[in-house]
Amino acid sequence: MEKDKKLAQDLLRVRGEGFPSPLVSILGTKRVHILRYAVIGGLIFMLWTNWSDFGLRGFLLFGLGLIVGGILNEMGFLKRIGSNWTFTEKVTNWNIVSQLAGEQDDTDNPFDTPENS
Repeated sequence: MEKDKKLAQDLLRVRGEGFPSPLVSILGTKRVHILRYAVIGGLIFMLWTNWSDFGLRGFLLFGLGLIVGGILNEMGFLKRIGSNWTFTEKVTNWNIVSQLAGEQDDTDNPFDTPENS
């Protein structure tokens, strides 16, 4: 239930602020972004120096390709979500989202049925 509350709060935040640009989401300062760019920098450094002499050039290029491909895939995914955001806003029941986020009373919760009690 805590996960639902967090997801509902995030959805309400995105509704209030608008859907972020994929570039802003990818080039963030979270720990995962910093780690990703540190790995990319390390792979490029190894390619640039003499590590390619040890026969590791193929593995380094493969790893770099996986990371860059993952970033491009994530950017495409976020772009598709952003283009569909207006439809998502129309079809989402924001009263239920607010209830899940804990911003309203749960007195008229449509999910409360006798079999759920």
